[in-house]
Amino acid sequence: MTLEDRQREFAKRLAQSRYYSNTSDRYSTPLHHLFEMAPRFEIPKAEPLRPGFRSPIACEAITVVGAPLAGGGKVTVLGAEKWQRLHLSKTRLLAATAPVLRQVVACVEARLMALPKLSDAIVVLNSVEHGLLQPGEKEMLWRTFGVPVYSQWLGLEGETLAWECEAHQGLHWNRQAMELEYEGGQFLVTSLLARRRVTRRLETGWNGEIDSRPCPCGETAPRIRYLRSLSVAPDLEALHMAACA
Repeated sequence: MTLEDRQREFAKRLAQSRYYSNTSDRYSTPLHHLFEMAPRFEIPKAEPLRPGFRSPIACEAITVVGAPLAGGGKVTVLGAEKWQRLHLSKTRLLAATAPVLRQVVACVEARLMALPKLSDAIVVLNSVEHGLLQPGEKEMLWRTFGVPVYSQWLGLEGETLAWECEAHQGLHWNRQAMELEYEGGQFLVTSLLARRRVTRRLETGWNGEIDSRPCPCGETAPRIRYLRSLSVAPDLEALHMAACA
């Protein structure tokens, strides 16, 4: 499917949204509306995507926690509320949202949990719903587990909008999946792949830089670098203590 085809299909789905029936194309969508008016964004008869996990490396045992992704084969998917079951797994690559990773780190550091098989990588699943890692937290993951840390940007239905390769030089922007604009000091995102939870020009509360130079990995798609949240960073020590309370 070409980009133009995706855009046409997206426009058809957007026309079914109650939220956008009375809004202009030029307006952005406040992020808080997504939570306060959630039913108005949903298309009831549409099936959610449930995409698979895009692993940055080859791995035999992957566990995904807290994201709406499909499991199967080498991939086990757990709900965010079941993260404590990780100590029973043989996962070698852990992919999880930022809140889940904070809880896991807190319990590992407090010696309430061990992940002895985690030897390949950690993938941070960033999303507007679950937020980003804060400055210093990526290094915290490295210190705790001693494995490479990758980042991905997921849409509301788990679709991969951008991903980090082994070069670790930013997130490759999937232009077939996402329209990205910069306005008012933040990124506005439109996922062209969303089926059930459709949004247009959604305010993210994130900013960063777009690098159009080819990546050392050979990929020529633009990269999103220095992605960061505009919100105040949380007290990480307090979060860690709360996670193990």
